[in-house]
Amino acid sequence: MKGIDDDDLLDADLSDALIGSAVPEHDWDGIVAYVAEGRPAGSFLTAVFENDLMEACMFADDLNQHAVFDIADILYNCTPSACHGSRQRVEKWQEHRGLKGRESEEEAV
Repeated sequence: MKGIDDDDLLDADLSDALIGSAVPEHDWDGIVAYVAEGRPAGSFLTAVFENDLMEACMFADDLNQHAVFDIADILYNCTPSACHGSRQRVEKWQEHRGLKGRESEEEAV
């Protein structure tokens, strides 16, 4: 289909997953912006992206304390594995500006 690429489909799948989840709405923009553009998120989401359970628990607000499993499930099932799992992966994802940066690199080749 013209005008729709894999990244657009991923964004749509991610948005659909968030809408149907227990993830608090105040996290949605941070998750989507991080995945799509590598934009830094707050302390809680960054800890989740980095797979740092202790930090995530420390920074979680009342709603996120109950949503950690749902956020992890969405990251695992609806995002590229390169964008989460360790501090190094998160730093690299941000450095390359997320999916948009990957898209730019592919166009340059």
